[in-house]
Amino acid sequence: MTPSRPAYSPGQQIPTRSQRNRPAFVSSENRVEAANSFHRGVSDYGSVRPGYPADVVDLLARHIGKADYREFNAPLRILDIGAGPGSLTIDLDERFPGGVLASDPSPEMTHLCMARLPHIPVLRTRAETIGLTDSCLTAATCAQTWHWLDTDQACRELDRVLIAGGVCLLVWNTLDVGVPWVHRLARIMHSGDILRPGFIPQVAPPWTITDEWRGTFNQAITAHNIIHLAHTRSYWLRSTETTREHVDNNLRWYLYQHLELPQHQPIELPYRTDAFIMRRQHEA
Repeated sequence: MTPSRPAYSPGQQIPTRSQRNRPAFVSSENRVEAANSFHRGVSDYGSVRPGYPADVVDLLARHIGKADYREFNAPLRILDIGAGPGSLTIDLDERFPGGVLASDPSPEMTHLCMARLPHIPVLRTRAETIGLTDSCLTAATCAQTWHWLDTDQACRELDRVLIAGGVCLLVWNTLDVGVPWVHRLARIMHSGDILRPGFIPQVAPPWTITDEWRGTFNQAITAHNIIHLAHTRSYWLRSTETTREHVDNNLRWYLYQHLELPQHQPIELPYRTDAFIMRRQHEA
């Protein structure tokens, strides 16, 4: 990953950007329905979504060093919640070999994760009802996951399963809509996870945000695969065939005609990363 610079900027004005701290859902039912869209059509997810800057796992590692698991003679155990195909799980496994588990409610995602990381235990479970024993985890991670959860329930469950001094990492990769051409791309893709610069995620007692890391990077990706990237978005997965065709046609026009990008030559797609450490309030 390289520092972010505009790869292809037609120079238009940047439209109004999101001022939200979290994606907007009409209701809790709408949030669950959107989250469940990832139970199908996930074949592109692991190949076109980017991984995470090394600084993200570095942030977690610094805080795990402050946890009390050694005092209890407990093994290091990190659960990657909502792991999907294992994009962050891979990095965690490299840094903490033998100490990582993964979970996801989607059978398709758990199968992808197990295929990529056959040596890692993968649980099919929701963040709100993890199903592990009390005080069994040193840390948990939620990559591209937290906004899909019931915050109150997830925070209570994390309080139950994390040891004293345990921490949770929340992290998002989002398209860097500060770059004008990327902002328009995000609009066409209906990328609903765009959050305002400097946002702080909503958490519930007994947790609070105690540290953060923010940065940018570029993903090398072809214009052809940017269309497949759109196919990993909740909006596209939930849409009718007519709407999907409309989105794809708009993307083909924008990428191939308006931006005049080659179909199979990699370009740099700018991303923004926002990572946070969540710790119990009385331990902060």
